[in-house]
Amino acid sequence: EVTLIDVNHSKLSKVEKELRANANGHTMLKICVSDDNNGKLKNILKDCHISICTTTNLRRIIKTEDMPENTVIIDDSRPEAISRDAGHNKIVIEGGLMKIRGLDIDYNFGFGIDDNVFGCLAESYALALDAFKTLKPTLGDVDLANYERMKKFCLDNDIKCGDFKSRD
Repeated sequence: EVTLIDVNHSKLSKVEKELRANANGHTMLKICVSDDNNGKLKNILKDCHISICTTTNLRRIIKTEDMPENTVIIDDSRPEAISRDAGHNKIVIEGGLMKIRGLDIDYNFGFGIDDNVFGCLAESYALALDAFKTLKPTLGDVDLANYERMKKFCLDNDIKCGDFKSRD
């Protein structure tokens, strides 16, 4: 069972339509429109075991006390939508981390200083390395041809998925 939540009903409907068109018949979809002004999000999340948050936001989306016990949330938002210090039986994992061979990281965004970089920085690195010969920036809707070129470019240049991180 997959639950999709968004504040924008038309975007949510578009994603729902695409997922239903490609569903294998074994996946149940639940669709919820919520801006969480009424606490609806807490009730929706209580039945979710793994959550993935991808948004650009100006505030925290989920309060630590509203996260269900024994849950894992992957937060791929910028800025962070969920506190990384969730506490007992609640794990928030940094989403969108990449590794680039030979890159020396000297900043700390709260997940430690090592060879992990944000995916958006990995894309910028790949675009610069490619010098716009084959790749285009990922903007707007997904361009599958560009995605395939990006995937091949990353494999050829040893750009890989990063570690799963939760705080330090």
